[in-house]
Amino acid sequence: MTRAFYSIIQYCPNHFRQECVNVGLVLLQENTRNIACRMTTDLSRVSKLFDMSSGDLVNLQFSMDGMVSRIDNTIPFLTESEMAHFAATRANDLKMTEPRLAKIEDFEADFRRLFKQLVETPILK
Repeated sequence: MTRAFYSIIQYCPNHFRQECVNVGLVLLQENTRNIACRMTTDLSRVSKLFDMSSGDLVNLQFSMDGMVSRIDNTIPFLTESEMAHFAATRANDLKMTEPRLAKIEDFEADFRRLFKQLVETPILK
């Protein structure tokens, strides 16, 4: 088992109310080049909760794609503290939670498991 850190990417359109929907996940295995970032392809929960128009959903998808591209193509962090700093600099409706510790055995399999638990499977249906 090795140490890794994950951060949930959340859509939070009204910062005053702090109501968010989990839309993505980042997993970092510290001091390696192992980093994974993925966003949901199902925005139905976001649309229902925030009563979004199709144009708003297109803009959200564009923002989500941009965040994935930035993380995948520039690898902005290699340590938990760099990940926390990156999360703190998010100033739009997509935010990242503080990094949380995860013990992993198989990076890809554990990423898929965490993504399913934290992003794809809503608590309330």
